[in-house]
Amino acid sequence: MRGTAVFCMMIDLSFMMHRNRLIFAVCLSVSCVVSGAEEEATGLDVDLAKTFRFCEGNRFTLKQMHELLPALSPKVAAVEKRWNAAFGKAEANVEARLKSITGGEWPEIREALRNKVIEVLRRENEKSRSEKRALAYLELTERRIRGELDSPVREMLLASHPDFVAEPALEFSRGYTQSFETEGKENAKGVKLSLKLPASWKARETKAADAVQKWVSDAGYGFESVTLLVRDVSEIPAPPGGLFVEEFARKLVTDGGLEFKGFSSAEVAKKPLGTVHFRHVAEQEKPLTLRGSLHYFVHGDKFVELRLTCGTASGAENSEERIKRLQELMKLVVGSVVLG
Repeated sequence: MRGTAVFCMMIDLSFMMHRNRLIFAVCLSVSCVVSGAEEEATGLDVDLAKTFRFCEGNRFTLKQMHELLPALSPKVAAVEKRWNAAFGKAEANVEARLKSITGGEWPEIREALRNKVIEVLRRENEKSRSEKRALAYLELTERRIRGELDSPVREMLLASHPDFVAEPALEFSRGYTQSFETEGKENAKGVKLSLKLPASWKARETKAADAVQKWVSDAGYGFESVTLLVRDVSEIPAPPGGLFVEEFARKLVTDGGLEFKGFSSAEVAKKPLGTVHFRHVAEQEKPLTLRGSLHYFVHGDKFVELRLTCGTASGAENSEERIKRLQELMKLVVGSVVLG
């Protein structure tokens, strides 16, 4: 994407965060792709603000093209239509989330972000306008519509898309995915495989024993996760009936203090696949219910497991429906596994 951006700026904002959040400074900058500058500030609030600012800049740039290069208006309008179809609802939800976080401070913050973006872009776009640059930006926007966006904008837009929030599997099936390979990963213990996950699920560190990688929903800020683990088969005490029977699956979760909720068997990459569902209620001031599933198979002398977990407040509405929809996503994730 180098050579296509025409703006670079820094905005410093401090505001009171509501819902038990402390005052903190948000250091924001429009990504300067030309210089390859990167931002160090992170956090849900910051990432949402960066995404909002990006969307405002993108929308204004397309609008200015109509004014500065009217001959291109039909092409610009077509790109705007495709962008709105892909991310219009997500943009609205990004702003709604920021409003929920900042409360009464949001109008002032919104205007500060919007006005500074417009001020810089108006000046730079007028100074460097050309049909060649405009066409390059339209092509860049087409790639962004397909998901080729920089982080954290890519993750936050997808994580905030109402369709994908309601049906997590839709993000995957519409092609917004990321790929992962175990090659070179120490904890993979020699197992070579690749798989796909939703693009909005972000890799996070985990201290879980035998974990190769963990991904967390909502751009890394959610309460749902998928973890890939690899163990030696010799460490797994198998019953006489083998590993792909309910007896083993039940013991697999109950030995870890989890409640067994069901078992099924299938295949993945032409190998037997076991899926065991579990539930656990963490007794604390506000009880937390943990639901999930373990999807496991054997590759060579290794026991490979993909573990889905979903934490919800006990008694939360639609929590059972939520885990069912996540299971639909897991079918796609597990089905994407390719063994090397």
